[in-house]
Amino acid sequence: MVKWTSLLILTIVLLSACSRSGQLEDDRSAPVITLQSPAENAEFPVGSTAAISGALSDENRIVQVHLHISSLETGQLLMDIHRYPGSSAYDLDENFQVPATGEYRIQAIARDNAGNEGRQTITICGI
Repeated sequence: MVKWTSLLILTIVLLSACSRSGQLEDDRSAPVITLQSPAENAEFPVGSTAAISGALSDENRIVQVHLHISSLETGQLLMDIHRYPGSSAYDLDENFQVPATGEYRIQAIARDNAGNEGRQTITICGI
């Protein structure tokens, strides 16, 4: 019995030594999000399309990207887009048709494979 226990312990030690040496545990950096358009407080006529673009990056891998667009007047979530890039960089390219006058919050959220989360929020206006 002692022989099997020793063999099991040795196997566990060897397998853990071959792991990625804590790479994900050491990752405390959130993904970086740079929304390039629209600009903060940009105005769009009702019915027009706001092109949303941006660059997202992470030192390891972005596993989830969420784009939430909501009305600041009502709090209603108007768009909820989810993407799963699985790479260290992602180019955001979405469109939003402005439904009415008022202010809208555009929030981009990115999560990496270590669970770190980056966010960027801008506000646009429907006129």
